[in-house]
Amino acid sequence: MAKLDTCYAIIDAASEPDIFTMLEELDPPASCLYSEPIQPEIAELAPYLVEATPEVRKWLSQRDTPWGIYVYTQATMRELRQHLRKYLMVMIPGQDKPVFWRYYDPRNVWDVLSTFDNWRLHTFLGPIKKLETQLWGEHEESDFELERRRYPESVKQSGKLMKFTASQYADIEGVFERQFIRRISYFFLNARVSIIDEDESFCLDEWIVKAFERPPLNSVKLDQYYSDQSQVISWEMAYALVNFCQANGIHDKHSYMLLCYILITYRIYRFEDVPEDWKSSLASEVGSGDYRVSKLASDVLFEIPSFSN
Repeated sequence: MAKLDTCYAIIDAASEPDIFTMLEELDPPASCLYSEPIQPEIAELAPYLVEATPEVRKWLSQRDTPWGIYVYTQATMRELRQHLRKYLMVMIPGQDKPVFWRYYDPRNVWDVLSTFDNWRLHTFLGPIKKLETQLWGEHEESDFELERRRYPESVKQSGKLMKFTASQYADIEGVFERQFIRRISYFFLNARVSIIDEDESFCLDEWIVKAFERPPLNSVKLDQYYSDQSQVISWEMAYALVNFCQANGIHDKHSYMLLCYILITYRIYRFEDVPEDWKSSLASEVGSGDYRVSKLASDVLFEIPSFSN
C-alpha cells in the first residue's frame, strides 16, 4: 500500500500572531524553522512548521490573515524542516550578505514560483509533493507534475544558498510590480463601477484599505463581475499612475493610497484627465515624493483620510 502524503502548514507568526495560542490549545506537532536558540522577539515573527491535523486546518480556515501555505510530503517532519530551512535566506544582486526570503507568503508564492525554470522549481520543492494556499476565499493548489516529470524524485540538494542572478531577480521584481499595478487597477475598477452604479454600501475609506491590503480577484471572477471596457480603463489608469509616480520619486504605499483617494474623490478615471497643475506639483523637485503628495492632498481635500483598519 502506497504511503499517504502528510499535510503540513508553514505558518508565519508575523502575519498570524495567534499561532501561539493555537499551538498551546491544540498541541499539534510543530517546530520553528529558525535554528535555536531563538531570541523571544525573533520567535514572535518566525515561520513555524505545523502538522496540519483536522483541528489545525479548521482553525486556519477561520483566520483572515495571509498566514502561510500548506505543503504535502512523504518526508518526515524533520526531513521537511531541514529542506525548508535551506531557503530562509537567499543571495540577491547588489547584496553582499544573504537576505531573508518569505517564500511561504501566500500572496506571492504562485507568482514568484512562476518565474522559476523547471529545474529550479524542482529542487526548491524537493520532497514537497503538492503546494496549496487558502487565502481570502481563493483556493489554489498544484503538484507541478508537468514541470517536474523530467527529473528524478530524489535530488541531492546543494548546501549553498539559493542565488538569484540579475535576470532572475528582475523577473521577480517584475512580478511584484505587476501585482501592485493589478491591485491599484482593481481599486479603480470597483470604485468606478460602485460610484457609477450608485452603490450605497460603497465606502471609499474602507475600500482603499482593503484594496491595498488584499490581492484582486482572479481573472475569471473579474470577467464575471466587470465588463472588458471597465477593466481596460482601470488597468490603463493604474499603469499610467504607477509609471508617473516611479518617474517622480513617489514610492511609498501611503502616497499611492492618498493619490488614489484624491482621484476617486474627484471622479477622475483616466490619467489624461488629471489636472496639469496637479501633475506639475507632484513632479516638482521641491521636497520628497511623500511630501508632495501630502501637500496636494491638503490643497484639494477638505479632510485628509487616516486609512486606519
